[in-house]
Amino acid sequence: MRIENPDIAKVEGNILLGLQIGTTVLKFENGRVKREAILEVMPSIEDEKILPPFIRLLVGEKRYLLCENLPPNETTGFVISDKEVASRGEIANSRGEKWNVRSAFEEDIKEVKDIVEGRKVGRTEIIVRGLRSGLKREGEIEVVDMRDEPVNRWRLAFFIFKEAEMEVDGKRENLSYKQEEIEGIKEAGRRLSEIVHYFTAGNLAMDVSFAVVEKDKITQDIIEDSKSYGYRVNMYKALPLLHKLSEEHFGRPLSYFDDVVVCSPLAKAGAAWGGWEFQEDGAIVRGLYIPNYWKDETKIWGDMVEVLLHEWIHCLEGHIIRSGLPPIPSADGGAMEGEILSKIKDETFRRPKEVKTWMPYYLHILRDFLSSDDWTKVKTSYMRELEK
Repeated sequence: MRIENPDIAKVEGNILLGLQIGTTVLKFENGRVKREAILEVMPSIEDEKILPPFIRLLVGEKRYLLCENLPPNETTGFVISDKEVASRGEIANSRGEKWNVRSAFEEDIKEVKDIVEGRKVGRTEIIVRGLRSGLKREGEIEVVDMRDEPVNRWRLAFFIFKEAEMEVDGKRENLSYKQEEIEGIKEAGRRLSEIVHYFTAGNLAMDVSFAVVEKDKITQDIIEDSKSYGYRVNMYKALPLLHKLSEEHFGRPLSYFDDVVVCSPLAKAGAAWGGWEFQEDGAIVRGLYIPNYWKDETKIWGDMVEVLLHEWIHCLEGHIIRSGLPPIPSADGGAMEGEILSKIKDETFRRPKEVKTWMPYYLHILRDFLSSDDWTKVKTSYMRELEK
């Protein structure tokens, strides 16, 4: 078996491997018998999705474009129709001393080659071309200003349990947070609020309340073994306690909040959980559980921040559907560069190997799939009050 143009495809044993998009001839020879077949290499479904069809930029903001799954030795270039609206940009190497969302985001994506920057409010087309193969990808960029006032508000309550009593391997253990860990959780909550405000272009404000629970402990009766993911608090079993604590610490029923976060110092707890759902006073409250004090591999965003945002998006997913809006991609749906997609993956996103976190994917969910008008339709506790 032989291929006329080895740049298009190659043979490895009994396997044909496509190398670049094009057409060639596959030739079979077996003694006196000769056969030929046309061999065409085409883009896969994944190849057609390498450029998001729509991205929303803030004025002055920089984001990356990922053009992957292209044929070997392909040269790509992109053209933006209106360069006054958006254009190619570069990431500066210097970072300010004070943490902020935009500088953290730029630090996260600084190794990526193709960067676009928002210049002024408006819309423009972007076209990515494969200069050798003739491949063409088209998308649209909308550049918006950060809103001066949010159109919606999200009320989030943190219940930080200072102590936990549990049985591990038949042995009773008393566990507790250090004071610096409690302060770290509070800082993560504050950063989460800033990130949500920025990622939604100012459309959603997150009001975060903290309760450090010292009198009550996490106890064995509300702990369960989730097997492969370790021990966790069962949020449904913890619900009566959360009702009591909400009144004691905030003077409000649990239904005042759109979301509740439970943080506990459990041992052997390897996963966080989001999307627990409760019916409260005719409203839906969703919850997320964060075990231990979550140390991140990168300090770009800070400890716990990425996992908090991930689990909060799981909670948001349910509120979005219930509000009659089209579903947003799952927080679990981010794909890496070169990854073959399964049904749960978001086909409009790839994470380049150079990017250190999933935060650009979370921005993609919150910004590109939800407009200012969409955020007004999310049925938060705040919006329910306005309707009364």
